[in-house]
Amino acid sequence: MRRLPLRLIVVALLLPLTAAAILGALAFQVHRQEMRRLVGERDERAVRAAAVGLAERVYNQITALRTLADRVSDGVPFQQLVSESEFLFDQFDGGVAFYDPQQRLIAGAPSNEVWAQRPFAYELLTFLGRGPGPVFSPLVADAPTRGVALFIAIPSARRNVVAMGALSPQQLGIPTLVSGLQATQRASAFLIDLNGQLIYHTDESLIGQDWRARPGAESLHGESGSYYRTLPPDNLERVIAYAPVDPIGWGLVVEEPWADMVSPLMRYSEAVQFILLPAGLLAAVALFYGVRSIVRPLQLLDEQAARLGWGEFEAIEQPVGGIAEIQALQATLIQMAEQVQSYQAGMRGYLAALTQGQEEERKRLARELHDETVQSLIALDQKIQMARKALGRDPQACASRLDELRAMTTDIVEKVRRFSRNLRPIYLEDLGLIPALEMLTRDAGGEGKLVTAFRVTGEPKRLSAEREMALYRLVQEALNNVTAHANASRADVTMIFVGDEVSVTIADDGVGFAIPDRPGELAEAGHYGVLGMRERAELAGGWLSIESEPGHGTRIEIRLPI
Repeated sequence: MRRLPLRLIVVALLLPLTAAAILGALAFQVHRQEMRRLVGERDERAVRAAAVGLAERVYNQITALRTLADRVSDGVPFQQLVSESEFLFDQFDGGVAFYDPQQRLIAGAPSNEVWAQRPFAYELLTFLGRGPGPVFSPLVADAPTRGVALFIAIPSARRNVVAMGALSPQQLGIPTLVSGLQATQRASAFLIDLNGQLIYHTDESLIGQDWRARPGAESLHGESGSYYRTLPPDNLERVIAYAPVDPIGWGLVVEEPWADMVSPLMRYSEAVQFILLPAGLLAAVALFYGVRSIVRPLQLLDEQAARLGWGEFEAIEQPVGGIAEIQALQATLIQMAEQVQSYQAGMRGYLAALTQGQEEERKRLARELHDETVQSLIALDQKIQMARKALGRDPQACASRLDELRAMTTDIVEKVRRFSRNLRPIYLEDLGLIPALEMLTRDAGGEGKLVTAFRVTGEPKRLSAEREMALYRLVQEALNNVTAHANASRADVTMIFVGDEVSVTIADDGVGFAIPDRPGELAEAGHYGVLGMRERAELAGGWLSIESEPGHGTRIEIRLPI
């Protein structure tokens, strides 16, 4: 009986304490693994976002070089090219050069003498002949700029001119991008080239080392991910996140000690085996802290990134809170969004110039068809009538044959006139926007298979010639989609003038379609016309919205400032 209190103590106290200790140890392990996963995911997201940002900048450089090469290939004088495309040359702080198929220098900026000091350029031209291009150099020492530079070469569409640009890491924003990935003081971020050579590191003394055997080199094979490794010389366990940089083939890697991320929190977690319930409460607090300070901010940041994909650049500027590393990631994304806006502004200016050139060419073709081809067909018709009167033998058969020829000629004249109107709407220039849209809506009805209606409300005002043409083309594309794809019985076009804005709505009762969640999915779904309409509306300074559901028709609204 004397042992009974001891047994009660064992059953009532020691066993629950043992069970609590086991549960505490399990909770510690689960908590530790969860924190490791969250940190790994955070670093992987940051590296992938930074790699995408760097790849976007490289794609912009490639597009600029291809544009310049095509213009030189078309025979544009070099001085004229420099004056008209200054914003494209400004993207290469080391200059731009053009070579012929025999690798002879055609012209270079800032001068031919500068490019004569770059023998590496001719080696890059040799690699270009092995494939369709573009080709990239590693970061090499550049005598003219007294620094290191990346060289990019790409041929023109006709492959009779090669454009080569030189730019520094600063021009690509590499120092800012890499340093922005250092979440902690002992973290390091670096870039690896195709040969596994370290080409940029936050510790400059390591640049040039062979990194193929180091963790993170998987990025050179197009892989991305994160894992933990114990690395010399300090033998600290580090979280390593990596991602490839397309199309240049580089790898972006971040390393940071695991202890620097969670050591304060883990000290409290390890005490769970000794203080039991208080440690359990601390673990619960830590979990709540992780959800509130890491998971939820990451979810908000993911939602903002989705809105950013639709062009809502101001969405990424709304604070998401969380730990300092997530705030640093958001700051990096904000900087990337600002740079994307800057690049878009430059490219839109260039696209506007291209669009203007296309419209001028259409105008010339329309006038030529109207003034020459149609007149020639009318003269042909007159000659046929004269021949009909001159024929004396078998007049009935000849007259019938000539009547057929005349009918065919009349049909050709009408088709050419319709072609001329499609190339350049004469009604838009002669009568104005409203009559042109009214005739366009009426012609969309065809032979009565589609009932169309055109209405105007508000006080009509004239727009600039460029915006009137853009609005006409947008309505034309929308009506073409209705007749070609909607299988509709009715289409209504409504034009409303309100204040300093005009809106046009095109609504049909056709089959409709499912609108994708992101604008990039429009091309994957085959809606190239809708994607082009959206871009054209933005280029004209306006806004376009689409409402549609399968089986419930489609409604497109276009708004432009007057």
